[in-house]
Amino acid sequence: MISGIPVTSRHKSREHGVINQIKYHGRSYAAKTVENYKIVKPHDLIYTKSPLKGAPYGIFKVTTEEGIISPLYAVYTSLNENITDFVSYYFEFNNITTHYLSKLVSKGAKNTINVTDEMALTGKILLPNSEKEVTQIVNFFNEIRELIMKQRNKIEGLKMRKQGFLQKMFV
Repeated sequence: MISGIPVTSRHKSREHGVINQIKYHGRSYAAKTVENYKIVKPHDLIYTKSPLKGAPYGIFKVTTEEGIISPLYAVYTSLNENITDFVSYYFEFNNITTHYLSKLVSKGAKNTINVTDEMALTGKILLPNSEKEVTQIVNFFNEIRELIMKQRNKIEGLKMRKQGFLQKMFV
């Protein structure tokens, strides 16, 4: 935590998105000075310009909390949170993101990604015809995400119960 703002990390970014390093790792990996870091707010779109397994040109994720992020990341702010969330869902699959970015990005020495923050957004994606339709789609996927989280939590609870029963059996 630097000046009350959590520092975020790309570690495990595919699974967890932009995370609070201190909560996740127990410490911050920020540079000694964070004066060049970027401030992010909920619903900002982050482009991680690092090749990941299955995502050779990087990934896009939406932030869920306020914080700061390394200048190595691109940060995009939209006035319409539903558009940002729609774009986030659009880029959720690596093959879609890779196809989108493959026309915009060139790879440099040592597998580095060469693209400016502005250039990463020059590709085209199809948006629904109306803001109402965007909202409906985002709400639908948010409901599905909630159902998935509830099921995961239920599975974790059952695993803990199973562990407790096994401990009682073999004590």
